[in-house]
Amino acid sequence: MGAKVTITKDVQKHEITLERIVGGSRARVWQCLTVPEYIDKWWGPKEWITETKTLDARVGGVWHFCMRGHGTAVWGLATYEELRAPALMVYTATASNAAAAKIPKQQQRVTISLTEVDGSTTKITICTRFNSAADLESTVQMGMIGGYDEALHKLDMCIKQ
Repeated sequence: MGAKVTITKDVQKHEITLERIVGGSRARVWQCLTVPEYIDKWWGPKEWITETKTLDARVGGVWHFCMRGHGTAVWGLATYEELRAPALMVYTATASNAAAAKIPKQQQRVTISLTEVDGSTTKITICTRFNSAADLESTVQMGMIGGYDEALHKLDMCIKQ
């Protein structure tokens, strides 16, 4: 179930949208998006480990995390703009450092929608809007789509735990 990710790339709008059916209720998926002990189990590509430093899932709150893999540490910061549990999450994502200071480079606006298909499956839709087509293409070249595909597979496994 849910093995296929549907990807839509809209260069004119500077957006990539990924959709996948995962095996769990919307409430369970929401929990995996907002509780550090769960999000750390699935966020990032399969060979990467995520460690949440802080997560304040409220409008204006932030999620500060580090992904480690292949001898590299990548820090990130998400600032929540809208949260409607268990259906919608909107945040601005940017690179950061260990002290949670934003690094002025690519920034994306991410919208995550959860639609319950039935009591045991949910469609997760992740729409990432970039500042430019060049930013979109650069991120795709770095492996964003494959990374999300692997992460959503890990999410499906996390939901079932």
